[in-house]
Parts: sequence; structure tokens; C-alpha cells
Amino acid sequence: MYDGRRGDALLGLELAVAAMSWQRDGLCTEPAYVDSVEFFPERGESTDEAKTVCARCIVRAECLDYAITEDIDVGVWGGTSARERRILTTGRKPAAKPLQPLCGGCGGRLPKGRVSEWCADCEHAQPRAA
Repeated sequence: MYDGRRGDALLGLELAVAAMSWQRDGLCTEPAYVDSVEFFPERGESTDEAKTVCARCIVRAECLDYAITEDIDVGVWGGTSARERRILTTGRKPAAKPLQPLCGGCGGRLPKGRVSEWCADCEHAQPRAA
């Protein structure tokens, strides 16, 4: 007896395997690169060597598409870093952290939540209006 659910599951699995077949052709899977090139560098480490490998890869576009579709936020995929992929998908660079305001008297950073434009020390040093 035919079990339609089992057939559908097998078809879905076959389609998923076929969709991922591009990975076999990636340069990053070759033994020469697997152990010698860092495709998942720590924060602040260079991605240049991995991107050089990606630049010569025949499945670079498929790899990049996969990383964007699956929202992969680590490593070098399709010749891009996680930060570069965020820029590609959002159309803008991540916002910089807002700077803490500076004291109008001494120029030091004001404590978080301070509403006055003066730090406590400078505020106390100001002559009071009579």
C-alpha cells in the first residue's frame, strides 16, 4: 500500500539534497583548504585569506545565496563576512553606538541618564546666581 506521507517526505529530502549539492563543488571543501584556511575567524581576525579562496570558487553565488537565505551570521560564505551580508540584506551599515554626552565644563563624559549639561563636579563649582 502506498503511503503518500512517506513519499512526500522522501521527495522533500531528495529536493533538499539536490539543493545542497553545490557544496560538494566548493573550494573550501578541498583538503588543501579545509585545514589551512580560516573560514570561521574569531571577531577581529582577518577574512582576507578565506575571501581569496572564495573569489576563485565556481559556486560562490550559490554559497552566498544560501548564507543569506538561511540567515547565517558567522563565517565567510560566498566571499562575504557576516557583517558584509548584514549590509547586503539590510541595505545599510549597522548603526554606531551613540556617544555619551560631554560635560560643558570639563569635557568629561557625563554619567548615563544625566540630564544636566554639566557633570556634578562642574555643576557644584559654578557660582550660584543671586
